[in-house]
Amino acid sequence: AGDEAQAFTADGFFRMGDLAREEPGGYLVVTGRCKDIIIRNGENIASKEIEDILLDHPAVADIAIVGLPDPRTGERACAVVVPSGEDSPDCAALANLLAERGIARFKWPEQVELRAELPRNAAGKVLKHVLQSELGG
Repeated sequence: AGDEAQAFTADGFFRMGDLAREEPGGYLVVTGRCKDIIIRNGENIASKEIEDILLDHPAVADIAIVGLPDPRTGERACAVVVPSGEDSPDCAALANLLAERGIARFKWPEQVELRAELPRNAAGKVLKHVLQSELGG
């Protein structure tokens, strides 16, 4: 009964686990999933927000931002990148793009790991738990 009680709001709505923001005119824009939040020094970082921006970097073909344990901050953000060519982006290159877009510094990844591809399930969803496990999370 406990899990079921948490799955529904007091007024009977099912909790989907989506994150959203309200736009002018009352429109909702889904921005990610509650499970895709990295908490660093008490600050919440929505992985999807950072992924969407970093996909615009010319050296990034695919990306996943995952949280890894950190003894000082709780979690650190790690960008797992599939490079688009021979040039592989580093933290500085990714930080430059995030700075240009006005993203708060606490949201910037502290670590970059390169992969030939990201692990995905049959539906094409990135298996972030696999990446976290491979990277010591």
